[in-house]
Formats: sequence, structure tokens, C-alpha cells
Amino acid sequence: PASSNARKPRKPAAAAKPIADMAPLAVKDRPIIVEIFNASGKRGLALALTQYLREQNEKELLRVDVLQYDNYPSYQDESFIVDYSGRLVQVKQLSRAIGINSEIKSETSPNAICDTRIVLGKDFEMPL
Repeated sequence: PASSNARKPRKPAAAAKPIADMAPLAVKDRPIIVEIFNASGKRGLALALTQYLREQNEKELLRVDVLQYDNYPSYQDESFIVDYSGRLVQVKQLSRAIGINSEIKSETSPNAICDTRIVLGKDFEMPL
């Protein structure tokens, strides 16, 4: 008699169905995910902007989600924005809304955990 451990012939595998990418970074109409760094030397500035942007998002005035905020490793005279997402229209709207008028730097980073990095320099003034 044949052993019960004998392998049965396999059926050919069905073609794998493509899986929709449900990662949040892939959804086009989702909020922009940002990280905010304080490079101004003004205590509490990144937290203040984080709270402001979260309020704007709750009121549905800006579609932005602040992932994290922290101090930048060095002081900067001018504020700047680095975009990793390629969503320049939304990033420009965000930069205008918070009053950062410098050129938006576009970079690619396979390790980026957010769409956009906002670095607050000494020139930054909180939006009213």
C-alpha cells in the first residue's frame, strides 16, 4: 500500500489576483502627511504649528496630518519645505497657508515616513 505521506500531484497555481495597494501613502486624495522641525531657536514653535495644522484639518480647511514634530539638528535662518511625495499642488497650498514662501525642495527618499518635511527657521511667523 502507498504511504499516507506520499505527495499528491499539485494542481497548477491560479494566477495571483493583483492586490489593491491600501497603504496610506498610495491614496491620492488623503491628507498630506507632514513632519515639522523647529530650527528657529524659538521654544515650542513646532508644537504650536502642529496644533494649528491639526485644528485646520479638523475644520477641513487644510488636508494635512502631522505625523511628528521635533527640533532640527541646527538653527536655520530661513524656513523651508522638502517634498517627498510629488504632490506639489497640495504642498504649495500648504506652504502658502502657513506663510513659507521659499522654493519647495523636491527629493526622493525610499525611507521617507511622510510626504513633506517642514523646517521652521528664524524667519517663521505663526499664521493668524
